[in-house]
Amino acid sequence: MAELLDAQGAALSDDWADLPRAAELTQAEAARWVLAPENTVDPDAIELPLPPGCVGIELTLPKFTDGRAYSQARRLRERGYAGPLRASGEVLVDQALLLRRCGFDQLALAEGESVDAVRMALAAFAAAYQPSAADEGLKSRRGAAPA
Repeated sequence: MAELLDAQGAALSDDWADLPRAAELTQAEAARWVLAPENTVDPDAIELPLPPGCVGIELTLPKFTDGRAYSQARRLRERGYAGPLRASGEVLVDQALLLRRCGFDQLALAEGESVDAVRMALAAFAAAYQPSAADEGLKSRRGAAPA
C-alpha cells in the first residue's frame, strides 16, 4: 500500500486500513464507509453531512494532469465539510503543497513517491499570498476599508 501522510507530511496510521480501498468497494459499500465520488461529480451535489457510519471522503487523481479533484476538495471545504479528505491515485510529490492548500488533509502517495521529498515540499513555503481552503497564508487587503 502507498504511504499515507497528513497535510503537514507526518505519517498517518491508516484509520481506514481495515476497509478495502474505495476502488474495491461496490457503490453501496462505498456509501457506507468511504464516500468516493468520481472526479466528474459536481461537489455541490455531494450531500453533506455524510451518511451515518461514513468515515470520510476520498477523491481520486487518476492522472497527474487531471485537476478536477482539486476543485472538488476546495468546494467541499467551502461548503463546510470538516472531516477527513483524502487524495488518492496518482498523488505525486509535486502536488503535495497544492493539495494541502485545496483542503486535503490526507495524501495517499502513489507507489514510488518519496515520503521525505513530500515533507520537504510541504515545508518549503511558510506563507502564501493567496487564501486557501486550508485558511492559511496572508489575506488580501484588496477591497478593505481604508484605515
